[in-house]
Amino acid sequence: MELIRKNQLYRRLLSANFISALGDSLYYIALLTYAQQFENSSLAILLVSCSETLPNLFYVITGGLADRTTKKAHKIIQLSIFRALLYGGVGLLIGLEQSLLILVGVVFLNFISDIYGKYTSGLLSPFLL
Repeated sequence: MELIRKNQLYRRLLSANFISALGDSLYYIALLTYAQQFENSSLAILLVSCSETLPNLFYVITGGLADRTTKKAHKIIQLSIFRALLYGGVGLLIGLEQSLLILVGVVFLNFISDIYGKYTSGLLSPFLL
């Protein structure tokens, strides 16, 4: 508790991590709601759920890459911008006429973003320890 009170950078990292986790949860709920609107909603929900859970399998690989990465803070910023662009792409796709192909595109972008999110979490670990 003392570390949080005295260390401003640590407070910022914890706050950013909390906001990111909250955003991920809200995004997942919104994506499930979007998938539920499809005629074949069970398939759509399965695709969304897979795009959210499968990146966890890659955490071993992304964690190892994160350990070997130099200039971690710089890489975190780059990845955050890249992930924001991916989510911008998701927003554009969702704005199009609803189809299973659009959902597959959204799921793919979400999958890529979540893998990079796991990599970013690995990069944050030394700062949070």
